[in-house]
Amino acid sequence: MDETEDELPRVSKLKKIQHFYQAPVVKFVQNFISYVIFLMMFSYALLSRFDRDLTGVEIALFVWVFSLLAEEANQFLSSKGNYFLNKLNVLDMLPIVLFIVGVVCRFVTGGVPLEVGRIFFSFAFIGFFLRLLGLFSVHKDLGPKLVMITKMFVDLISFLAILMVFVVSYSIAAHAILYPVSRFDGDLLFNLLRIPYWNLYGELILDEMEIKEPDCSFDPQLYGNDTLPRCPTQIGGYVVPILMGFYMMIANILLLNLLIAMFSNTFQKVQENSDLYWCFQRFTLIYDYSCRPVLPPPLILVCHIWKLLNWCYWKSRQVCRCARTCCGDCNYKDTTIFGDVCEKEKSLTQWEKIVADEYLYRVSHTTADTASEKAKKETCRRKQLTPRHAYRSQIRRITCKTRGNV
Repeated sequence: MDETEDELPRVSKLKKIQHFYQAPVVKFVQNFISYVIFLMMFSYALLSRFDRDLTGVEIALFVWVFSLLAEEANQFLSSKGNYFLNKLNVLDMLPIVLFIVGVVCRFVTGGVPLEVGRIFFSFAFIGFFLRLLGLFSVHKDLGPKLVMITKMFVDLISFLAILMVFVVSYSIAAHAILYPVSRFDGDLLFNLLRIPYWNLYGELILDEMEIKEPDCSFDPQLYGNDTLPRCPTQIGGYVVPILMGFYMMIANILLLNLLIAMFSNTFQKVQENSDLYWCFQRFTLIYDYSCRPVLPPPLILVCHIWKLLNWCYWKSRQVCRCARTCCGDCNYKDTTIFGDVCEKEKSLTQWEKIVADEYLYRVSHTTADTASEKAKKETCRRKQLTPRHAYRSQIRRITCKTRGNV
């Protein structure tokens, strides 16, 4: 035991601390805690702040989002054009863009831009909260469920294309029968799809079809200035409910059950390979956090500033070297401002090449050995069979001669 302990390399305490904080699991926990604090701060600011007066919470929130934007820019510049191939990157970038639009509306003078900015802040908050789903991929049970949700959402989009054929046709026909010669404006487009959409969830809204005078009016001046609602036509009160019955039977019974069957098929396919999906998600998450800086947002700005200064230093050194050697090779290998995101990628690629070359070498030698062994066995077999054939031919010759003499 003493000899084996003496052979192990000694690691200093500073190196141990460095390896500890560079571990992907530690970075994951730090980023998770930091992100929860960010969401709590955003929730507080969205509910109680974002007024005319700028507060310290809002400034801290602006700096935090800027650090997230810097990290996404780092990943974009280091991905070599493959950034948007990952759907999670789009989910990460969209709320940041909405937040920036909200900040612009926040500082524009006037009451309306502030309300519009608060709407963009609310949409950005929803997007930031949905980013928590990516952290659930580390769990063995929740990770495959995220794949199911993604694939079911694709099924839902294709299903909506079929559903909209029935919704639009019914909505236009029903509104034309109930309220003919309507004024074409934004309210018409809104009310056109409102009733058919809520019919899918069981809201029949029969009161608007069965309303009669004096609770409504046929006078364009009265229902034009919203004094009284417009009365539906008398024949529309009989035809449209029948048309709604056929619409509800197709949409609620046929199409929704078709959607449930599509979801069940997707669930079964993913459930059969749930372990493979989870292993791939776990590998992607570990690789992603192994390439991230040590500090979580908003302290990650310190790491990016350090990378920027380091890049400027090496760029200036190369410029000076090129100026001295004028004819030398002045190609700089680092093509991004922030440099390589993960230095382990080169060693990993080199290790994969070595393993692949070793595998191909073994396969080629195995096939060569098997071919040589087969050739040797065939040669030995022929050598063993040759004396026997010669002996048999001599016996046949002697037998034929004896028969001829007789």
